[in-house]
Amino acid sequence: MKYLKNVFTLMLVASLVIFMNCGTVEPKPDPIGKVVAEKLAQGAWGTTVGGVTLDNTPREEWDNFSVTFTTNDDYTGGNYSTSGVPTEDGASRVWGAGGTWAFEDNNGIPNLTKIIRDDNVELSVNVDVNDTGDAGSLTLSFPIPEEGARVAGFDGNWVFAFELN
Repeated sequence: MKYLKNVFTLMLVASLVIFMNCGTVEPKPDPIGKVVAEKLAQGAWGTTVGGVTLDNTPREEWDNFSVTFTTNDDYTGGNYSTSGVPTEDGASRVWGAGGTWAFEDNNGIPNLTKIIRDDNVELSVNVDVNDTGDAGSLTLSFPIPEEGARVAGFDGNWVFAFELN
């Protein structure tokens, strides 16, 4: 009986040692782009009054423009949709009705200050966060290259200043 008691105690100690060495499962870290992508996808972004410029000249025809971003599961990009794009010829070169976007890829690491639209326009991104941690404002700046003949003055350096609607 004493022999069985010692075997049982030895097995108990051995099993405790085995299970103690299993360790804990470390949580998987959030993807690098998660914070910025979630801020972009917080809602519809509407232009501020006078917040759209082309080569530092205000463009009031964009005052009712808004863009809404969504994000994919790995936070590397997503889709966007727009409303309020002016009807003038050439305006759709600046912003179309919608499409896809992705963070610029820097050797497998997303560049969170640049997004590439599906029309290959590269946008510089600046998301300002307010006191509550929500996105407070968004600034997107990008060039639209000259395409053949100048179409109604839409080529140049654009800056769009947004607030959440």
